[in-house]
Amino acid sequence: MTAVEPIYHTVGARILALRQARGMTQGELADAVGISRPALANIEAFRQRIMLHQLEAFGEALGVPWLLLVNDKPWQDHSTADIAEAFNSY
Repeated sequence: MTAVEPIYHTVGARILALRQARGMTQGELADAVGISRPALANIEAFRQRIMLHQLEAFGEALGVPWLLLVNDKPWQDHSTADIAEAFNSY
């Protein structure tokens, strides 16, 4: 398997943390975004790339601006759990 670009790791980890923080199943989030549950599992496990229009759908489904799923700058000193907790009040 080839190495995953860091951006896909960041996005997958944030989607996973936010989904869990929201108490959503993979099936629920996949339905809300319009993808299959296996596709979501692959995104969360860094095995599948995500398309730009899907980022917007993930942001809407998770209640966060989609840009925060990809931009490391504001969160570089925080763990994914800290980020999920911060997003819970969004």
